[in-house]
Amino acid sequence: MQDLWIFNVAFRWIHLTAAVVLVGGVLYARYIQWPAADSTLTPPQQQDQQIQINNRWRVAVAVASAFLVASGFYQVMAIALPKAGGLPAYQFLLGGKIVIALVLFFLVGVTAGRSSALAAMRQRVHLWLSLAGGLGLLILLISAVLRYLPITVP
Repeated sequence: MQDLWIFNVAFRWIHLTAAVVLVGGVLYARYIQWPAADSTLTPPQQQDQQIQINNRWRVAVAVASAFLVASGFYQVMAIALPKAGGLPAYQFLLGGKIVIALVLFFLVGVTAGRSSALAAMRQRVHLWLSLAGGLGLLILLISAVLRYLPITVP
């Protein structure tokens, strides 16, 4: 494990950077971009702006989500499970974090997507971005708890 420290640092940096992009982008869209557009643009202008933003945001969502899954998998398998894999509280929190992250990926994908099947959900983009932002912050809280959870090895 000593020889892999550079990989551990690299994957942690990738994971944190992707989380900042995803959660920060959601919070920015919900609390800054959408309210500004609602108060200054006409509905057709809002729609045009959202199409332009989503064309770029969709790529960021896909890349950040892929990096989060890949780097998260590496960190769980190489770092977390060897250190705390047998601790039930750790397993419970980690499992919850993963499930919440999957819901977050879905919600962010819906708001940035272009599927006609989910167009009705995009009509309530404020709701889904609020929920996604809250879930993102909850994931960060669980991550902090996992990071500092006391681990006692028998």
